[in-house]
Amino acid sequence: MVSDQQPIWDLLLHHNLVRSIGSGPEQRWDAYHDRVRAAIFRQLPPPRRQQIHARLASVLCEEEPVDHEFVGQQYLAAERPAEAAPHLLEAARGAAGSLAFDRAVRLYRMALDCPLDAAQLPHAWAELAQALANVGRCRESAEAFLRASQQAGQAPDWNYRCQAAWNYLASGHIAEGTDVLRRVLRDAGLSLPAHAWAAVAELGYWMLRLRLPEWRTARRTSPKLRQQLEVCWSAVAGLSLVDPLRAATLTARLVWLSRHSDDVRHQLRALAVYIAHRTIGGTRVHHRSARLLVQLRSLVEKHPSIYADAVLALTEGIVAHLEGRWHDTWTRCDQAAEWFTIAEYPDVSWEINTAQTFAMWARLYGGQLQHLKIQQPAARRYAMEREDLFARWNSGARVLAMVGLAEDRLDDVRRALDDDERLLPEGRFHVQHHNILLARVMCDLYEGRAWEAWQCMEQGWRHYRGALLSRVQQVRIDFWKMYGLAALAVLAQAVDAKIDSLGHGTVPVLKERVRASIRRLRAERAPWAAAIAQLLGASLASVEEPPARVAEQFLSAAQALDSAHMDLFAAAASWRNWQWQRAAGGSSRAAPKAPPGVQNWTRWLNWLAPTRCPE
Repeated sequence: MVSDQQPIWDLLLHHNLVRSIGSGPEQRWDAYHDRVRAAIFRQLPPPRRQQIHARLASVLCEEEPVDHEFVGQQYLAAERPAEAAPHLLEAARGAAGSLAFDRAVRLYRMALDCPLDAAQLPHAWAELAQALANVGRCRESAEAFLRASQQAGQAPDWNYRCQAAWNYLASGHIAEGTDVLRRVLRDAGLSLPAHAWAAVAELGYWMLRLRLPEWRTARRTSPKLRQQLEVCWSAVAGLSLVDPLRAATLTARLVWLSRHSDDVRHQLRALAVYIAHRTIGGTRVHHRSARLLVQLRSLVEKHPSIYADAVLALTEGIVAHLEGRWHDTWTRCDQAAEWFTIAEYPDVSWEINTAQTFAMWARLYGGQLQHLKIQQPAARRYAMEREDLFARWNSGARVLAMVGLAEDRLDDVRRALDDDERLLPEGRFHVQHHNILLARVMCDLYEGRAWEAWQCMEQGWRHYRGALLSRVQQVRIDFWKMYGLAALAVLAQAVDAKIDSLGHGTVPVLKERVRASIRRLRAERAPWAAAIAQLLGASLASVEEPPARVAEQFLSAAQALDSAHMDLFAAAASWRNWQWQRAAGGSSRAAPKAPPGVQNWTRWLNWLAPTRCPE
């Protein structure tokens, strides 16, 4: 600082326009406030501003460590994008390495807006795609991977297209994902079975090949084997919820391939997904589930890690869900989601989403309304922001209906179901169609439109008859539960109105439909299905037996439902028990309290436990 400038600096300092930093030869001056700095900077002509930015960037490049993000921004402000690009790329990689993926996405996009060498472009687009996948923006990630594939030119780009297919499928964009997947499978020497009979035959073939004495790793992973593993995994993870038969075929092949690999992550994921596919029979295949879980635990013990523990917790949670053990499901799945966030692999968005989805579904069955009211709106917003159709469907349908009806927002629920249904893939009847069908029946019963609910279930039966989806025990139980409830609701209204015939049905026919539902539920040999059967039996008794007997059956149903951790159905059975005890003249106690979070409990009883009027 020149001495004859001191009075000027003192004056500026006195008026709080600048501040002094340091002393002596190292003394520096800075604007006292950002507004002062901005006012001074606005007075500079553009060429002078660019010169300052360029000079600042040049000086900062010589310091250690280099702040690549700040340097890149300075070069951009100096209108020198070619020099900004490498710094922005380095900053983006640093952000990704520190798990700041949203920041990494922003920096990668800034770098790709700058001129890059042709050799750098495929890697830059792929790194952006991976960062997008890590924050759950799977559709955008798929598009970025395809850009990386296009930029790769003649170089091997199967991995980019494989990742694109996986991200499309994992986010519910089935048509785009399947189109890319078929080409990737063909390049890897694999294929999707063209017909259902071909898929069954191929599944049988791979099941035979899997009859080996033990789980083992035989040799190192060759490049060709790694390609097939990655492609199979992408197909399995993406197709499991929309095409379970073809997914099961590829799962069996994935397990066989992973046995010949030394990649522990592929072994863990392959066996976990295989267990999920092999245990869709629920309680009917409990012994098979237990045997397969022993194999997975043995693999985890041989290769201990946080990721391995998380995979085991997730698999145990899924098996518990398929067997109707709701408390065990959300306990293990919550643990898995927490462990995946601190696991040694950054790309675990599919695993976390799967764990959170099964935990949410378990709370739906368990009637954990208070938790769902927090989790469901947040999950749905997250899904819609990221254009993730699977997450949107998973947090919609029955979960959406449960939360919306608890708040008595029937019209909002119906509109949301219409919006979600328009986005469903055409063709086969998938689990998403199943969930939306049952959600619509819930709404009709809640509103008192029993006949419409019954017609919906009658017409919906054609989708399940002979369908592969009906092999899932939980789907069968869900269907017969709602089928029986809809028939009971119509029956109760007919009896109250003293009507013998309803359209093409009669009261005896409806009673037989309810009894058929009860028989089907009991045949599943699942505790939660048996508890629902008891509830249907008690509701049917309300049109056939004296009030005291009806009250006894509802009490028994409430106890069974409570043991099955189905809180809302248990509360409905307890309420009906009180109503019918009072009708029998044997109860002077006050009415039970409605479950917390339910605004219109009377309407809820219409679909949870429909009966004729007990008065």
